[in-house]
Amino acid sequence: MPRALEILKQIASALEYAHGRQLIHRDIKPQNILFDNEGNAYLTDFGFAKSMASSDGGASLSLSGAAVGTPAYMSPEAWDGLGWTPAADIYSLACVFYEMLSGALLFNGATPTQVMKQHVIEGPHFSEAWLAGIPEGVKKILVKSWQGSC
Repeated sequence: MPRALEILKQIASALEYAHGRQLIHRDIKPQNILFDNEGNAYLTDFGFAKSMASSDGGASLSLSGAAVGTPAYMSPEAWDGLGWTPAADIYSLACVFYEMLSGALLFNGATPTQVMKQHVIEGPHFSEAWLAGIPEGVKKILVKSWQGSC
């Protein structure tokens, strides 16, 4: 867990920097976290990044009308087309953090629609066995990250 917390802090710092410059990443996922030779984590691939100052408020649809992001990590408001906010990036980072701790996706389905229903309707579900092994402070971080999104 200490390594996962270290990675979380490094990526959260990168998001704080981006959000402070009015940028929303919109595709936080493990594949967009790279490591240098010393093991430092870096947030990469700002290809879907959106300026918060844009006229559409960071809407989540691409020019083709497709949703922007990776289904397993997208916040409910991104699925609903309500636009991305800094809280949506934090939600996505919490999904990555859960995956680092558990080794499994929190939201997983056979189709993007199934994954979307989990994010939008069902919310995160944790097994009691998994929760029993997680420190209370870490649980609070995860819950706050998911609640602050919508």
